[in-house]
Amino acid sequence: MNLASIISYLTLVDNLLTVWSKSVHKYILEKKSHNFTDIIDFCVYACIVREQLLKTADASTSDVSGLHAKLDRKRNVESHNASVQEKFRDSFHNGIDVLTSHVEHFVIQQEQFSSSLCNSFG
Repeated sequence: MNLASIISYLTLVDNLLTVWSKSVHKYILEKKSHNFTDIIDFCVYACIVREQLLKTADASTSDVSGLHAKLDRKRNVESHNASVQEKFRDSFHNGIDVLTSHVEHFVIQQEQFSSSLCNSFG
């Protein structure tokens, strides 16, 4: 679920709460309740519920945003690690190639030196 769909969902919840508030208010009026305290209590309750739901939705959105940020950081670290591993592997193979070349050159020099000694002494 991406951030846009969460925001869309939260907007829908807000609209549903508004419709619910209006329908309950209509119910109170149809009941011919002239008790002003009941109406005020209902409005206060509806506002509290609405605010709690919006706070929960904001916290959820923040949590999802944080999760996406964490996943982005994880992907960046994994990409960087893969790049470093590839550079190390290339450097290691290059170093092994240079070492092999040096050993081969040393072997040739030793063979030449050995041959030279054999020819000198006879």
